[in-house]
Amino acid sequence: MSYNDRVRESVGRGAKLLDSYGPTGWHYRVDLDKLDIHDPYSCMCGQVFGGFEEGLNALDIHGEASMYGFVYLSGMDGPPEIDGLNSIYYDAWAEEINSRLERDSVDMTLPSELLAGVNG
Repeated sequence: MSYNDRVRESVGRGAKLLDSYGPTGWHYRVDLDKLDIHDPYSCMCGQVFGGFEEGLNALDIHGEASMYGFVYLSGMDGPPEIDGLNSIYYDAWAEEINSRLERDSVDMTLPSELLAGVNG
């Protein structure tokens, strides 16, 4: 399994964790234009919970954050390999967020009689 695949897998676990234990509609809180693993307030936990540490506390995943795709690289700005990491995590989170946004927009366009069958 490639590194990119492992990142996608961990991000998928993180998205499911947020679906279950994060704030409702967490994917609406993330501004993909500002998503940055170099900043504790612009990383995933930062945008969803107000800060990286706040997110770890809320989800109770200290020491396991990277297993869920929650990464903040303090003071590691600039080198190409770090920028590449940001891109890999960005792409994986963007895919998870966009799939949820797309699913939500499809759900909102279904006729109410179909929604009743889906939700009830």
